[in-house]
Amino acid sequence: MADMRPGRWQAARLAEHGFVSPSLIARGIPTRGELGPRQHAEQLERQVRQLGQQKTWFHRLADGGAERLGPPDDRPVPGAQGFPSLGLRTDWDDEQERELINDYLAWRSPQLLMLQDIDDVQRSWLEPLACRQAVELAAGYRLIPRFLDLDRIEAARVEARLRHAVR
Repeated sequence: MADMRPGRWQAARLAEHGFVSPSLIARGIPTRGELGPRQHAEQLERQVRQLGQQKTWFHRLADGGAERLGPPDDRPVPGAQGFPSLGLRTDWDDEQERELINDYLAWRSPQLLMLQDIDDVQRSWLEPLACRQAVELAAGYRLIPRFLDLDRIEAARVEARLRHAVR
C-alpha cells in the first residue's frame, strides 16, 4: 500500500474504444476525431479533470465514511455523502455534462451492478441498461449481489448464450 501511485482517471483503458455516447452522437460529435479513436471517452475524461480533484485511494468504512490510503494529504477526507455511489457524481450543472455522465454509467451498467451498496433506485435504473449488453452482463452475473427483476436478467443471459452459440 505504501507504493500506491494514483494516476489520472480514465473512463476506459487506452486500448478500449467501446464507449460511444448517444448524447455526443446526437450533437454531431463522432466516436473518432481530434482526440483519436477514444473521442467520447477522452471528452468524458476532460470533463472529470475540470473538477480539479486529485485521484486518491480511500478505504471505505462501514458507516459510509473513509480513510485516505497512501501518503498523507492536507485535503479533508469526504464524509459518507461525499462519495458518489456509482463512482462518478451525476449532479453536474450543465445538462450536456449530465447526459455524458449518464451515457457512461449506462455503458458501465453491467459492472456497476456488481457494487454491493447501491440502492434499489439505482439498481432499477441499471438493470435494464445492463440487459442491453447481454454478453457483458452474463460475464459478471455471478458477481452481482442481488437483482430486482430476475426474469429480465435471465432473458439477457439466454440472449448471451445465443450470441455465443452463433459465433
